[in-house]
Amino acid sequence: MKYFLRILFIILILTSCSSIKSTVYFWEKNSFESIKIIAAPNANLNTAIAVDLVFAYDKEMVGELEKINARNWFKGKASYRLNFPTGFDVVSWEVIPGQNAPQKPFPENSKRALGIFIFANYAIPDGVYRARVDKLKYIELLLGEIEINIVNHP
Repeated sequence: MKYFLRILFIILILTSCSSIKSTVYFWEKNSFESIKIIAAPNANLNTAIAVDLVFAYDKEMVGELEKINARNWFKGKASYRLNFPTGFDVVSWEVIPGQNAPQKPFPENSKRALGIFIFANYAIPDGVYRARVDKLKYIELLLGEIEINIVNHP
């Protein structure tokens, strides 16, 4: 009985520690590790680009994000925050053409995101400018003149 209680106590301690949870595989919902954002000199017709990396924790939120383009994301971001107050986190950049975006820390719960999306707010309204990246690990986001490209580095 003492042996069983010791094992139970150890399991309880390990599962209650948030730093352990973030490293235990079964808590992780995605494999995403890092992003490097590179803007071409003529990116977005030589205009700064707002880029959002969205970590979605709610299935309904993931479904919404799969349907929209970047223009609708940036227009409706405040509404999404009202409708899904704990359903997502956002890391944002303002990227200047010809420069690399600085590295930023990810949210504490980022490994538990069910979906991870990139939105780039291009001046040209025709494109989707959205990518889902939760199945990727190390990526480069290349911001071109009128398009985005994702390079996966396994």
